[in-house]
Amino acid sequence: METNKSGPAFTGEALICEDNKMNLEVISEQFARLGIKTAAAENGEEGVAVFKERLLSGNLFDVVFMDIYMPVMDGIAAAAEIMKMETNVPIIGMTANLITEEKKNYYLANGMSACLGKPFTSRDLRQCLSKFMQQGSAASSSSRGGSKKEEARLKMITQFVNDNKTMHREIKKAIDGGYISQAHRLAHNLKCSAELLFKTKLQSAAQNVENLLNENEDRTTSSDLRILKRELKAVINELAPIAAEAEKKK
Repeated sequence: METNKSGPAFTGEALICEDNKMNLEVISEQFARLGIKTAAAENGEEGVAVFKERLLSGNLFDVVFMDIYMPVMDGIAAAAEIMKMETNVPIIGMTANLITEEKKNYYLANGMSACLGKPFTSRDLRQCLSKFMQQGSAASSSSRGGSKKEEARLKMITQFVNDNKTMHREIKKAIDGGYISQAHRLAHNLKCSAELLFKTKLQSAAQNVENLLNENEDRTTSSDLRILKRELKAVINELAPIAAEAEKKK
């Protein structure tokens, strides 16, 4: 068995606002390794409601991790609502897009205490948390054996297959219906999920479609969507048998 002695443990609880289930699973696991409890919200509006409920109960979160791009209410708007409550709880922005200095300054000016690019490493997370959370007495010696890693990998694969097997159709349906921002968000989430599984061809195809749907304008072609469909089908065909086998063993 491996023993994790790579960094300090922390005490406290974090609220994670993230609409991508795979990202949420990975981030929650990273927090758990550091001894931090988590609560989750799948969009900014829900995150604001959960935060307000905790405020009224007198049991505040120690930190909020806020995805920038979410449905219903995005991270910038949600951060603004939380700031109105004047709790001084730090809000960490998260985005899968490149964080330029201009974007970083924009996020900081709109209520974020810091920002991280996704996917981030456990080291990135520790460095960020060390600025805002109380550290524990020593590095935790939690066992993270190979079986645990394999279990997490299979869970991610199953989640991906269940959530994305018809995603190319959902994206096209949104485009055809004129729901460009929805299609953009779906492509963005697919890109993030593919990146977590190291499926670079699908990641590239999804990112291309995401870029062509930026600023509520559809610039995709039938060729772009055909490539996305092909790459997604290839990944699903590869991973579906693995997911099915994992489900049998439950």
